[in-house]
Amino acid sequence: MKIERLQFEKTLKTRDSLTKLIETKYTHLLDKNTSLSEYRKLFVSHLNAEAAKRVTSRNRVVDTRYARRTKKFHIEFTIVKNEFLIKGPKTFYFQIMDASKTVISDQGTVSFGPKSLRYSGKKTVNYRGDELQVSVIIDKNEEVKLDKGMYDIIIFHKGNVLSKTVMTLK
Repeated sequence: MKIERLQFEKTLKTRDSLTKLIETKYTHLLDKNTSLSEYRKLFVSHLNAEAAKRVTSRNRVVDTRYARRTKKFHIEFTIVKNEFLIKGPKTFYFQIMDASKTVISDQGTVSFGPKSLRYSGKKTVNYRGDELQVSVIIDKNEEVKLDKGMYDIIIFHKGNVLSKTVMTLK
C-alpha cells in the first residue's frame, strides 16, 4: 500500500510538472501569435484617383479635371504582397467626400461592430498573397451636382482606413 501511494504521488508530481510546462509553452505561443498579428495587416500603395467623363466600349477611362463634366470616379491602388496575410476574398469600401464632408454617391451604410460607415462604392477582390492591382469605377448620382474644390477619397477594409488621397476638381 505504501509503495502504491509513493508511485501515485510520483505520478501526480510528473503530471503537475507537465501541466506547468504545457501552460508555459501555451502562453509563449499566444505571445508569438499576438506579435504575428501585427504582420497580418493589409496595406495598399500607389493610390490614384481621377474624375472621369465616361468609360469607352474598350474599357478605356476618359479622365477630366472639371467638376461639371465628372460622371464617374476612377480609383486605382495596389495591395502590397504579404505572406502572413490570410488569403481569400477582401472587401474594400470607398468613401468620396466633398469639402463639406458630404458623401458623394452614397450607396448605403455598412456596420463594423460599433462603427458604421457610409460608403460611395465597394469592391471585393480575391487576394492570393501576391501584389494585386485593383481598379474601381464609381458612378456619381446624376442628381448630385459637383462643385469646384477638393474631394477626399478614402479606402476602408473591415472598418479601418487603409489609405486616403485628395483630388481637386476645377
